[in-house]
Amino acid sequence: MKKILLSVALGISLIAGQNVQAQKLQIPQNCKLENKQDYQTHEKDVLACINWLERTPLGKEEDTRKEASQFIITWVSGSPYVVLKISSYVLRLSEVDKEMLLLFMGGGTRYQIQSKDTSSLPTNMAGLQSVMKYYKGDNGAAKNDLMDSLIVMDGQGKLSSWVKTKMFE
Repeated sequence: MKKILLSVALGISLIAGQNVQAQKLQIPQNCKLENKQDYQTHEKDVLACINWLERTPLGKEEDTRKEASQFIITWVSGSPYVVLKISSYVLRLSEVDKEMLLLFMGGGTRYQIQSKDTSSLPTNMAGLQSVMKYYKGDNGAAKNDLMDSLIVMDGQGKLSSWVKTKMFE
């Protein structure tokens, strides 16, 4: 009986290991980003990179993290239809932990791709939700007072009002 259970457990772990291997992030190499259609073609790739960064703890797969980050930055900075405005409060977050800026950009970018809405407030809120989710998780994010206060405001339903006052600083 123990041999059967051991064999089943080994088989499951091998299958799970293959599944994890199959889900390795595929980052486009040397892709052409010259016009709107090129950017649309790579939306699924940028979303995969954003999602991967959000669920991967700091210190894990650093080479992949750098490549994914660079691809996101390149795609966002050249995109003719994604518009991100980085406010001073976001820059303050990134002074404590540089990963926060990329997570903010990722959340805002995902929102705009999926909704086709480039309005500042919902984009900022989506960016902050991405940052807060990562910060609250066990991902190695540096703790800081500003993030803690944003999470409290969010819990009280006051974050949107606060963001409105800070967006254009």
